[in-house]
Amino acid sequence: MKILITLILFFFATTCFGQVDNLDSFHPSLRKVLENLRKDNVDTILTYHYYCNGCETLGAELDCEGFIDAGIIWRKNGKTFTKTIFCDQKESKVEQKNSEALEYFIANRIQITTRQPLPNQKFYPPISVHYDAEDFSLFLNEELFKVRLFKEQKEERIWRKYSWIKPTLMLSELYKKEKK
Repeated sequence: MKILITLILFFFATTCFGQVDNLDSFHPSLRKVLENLRKDNVDTILTYHYYCNGCETLGAELDCEGFIDAGIIWRKNGKTFTKTIFCDQKESKVEQKNSEALEYFIANRIQITTRQPLPNQKFYPPISVHYDAEDFSLFLNEELFKVRLFKEQKEERIWRKYSWIKPTLMLSELYKKEKK
């Protein structure tokens, strides 16, 4: 019985929080920067990626379809840095500044990334097949926390009942405020 519980906990830890070395789920533009930061032993990184699934971007190259906006915030040697990422894998200059969004995600990472269905509910409300979404990822030491916020979750009241929506909306607002 102890072995079974140990195996279940190991499986949960490696699948739910992800393995930091596997960056395949990130857009190539973000992946390139993440790989460089990881090689530089940066262990606290927040990524933001705003995109549209099913959208066609006028004049965009094939791998840029739907790419709208992306950015990275990281901490190294007690200092926080930020950079905007473009689809063509060009990057903006690095800026040093404090980040409320990074601190907020670190403090609320479990609440933001834990999904709890409502009592007596079998399904979540519907999400459009053609959607725009915001992905946030937090690399914290050897753990990876990810959350996706769909347009419907931001706009439709029915989603406000779920425990992770309000803190995820706050994270989105903090990030956008810092980006201005």
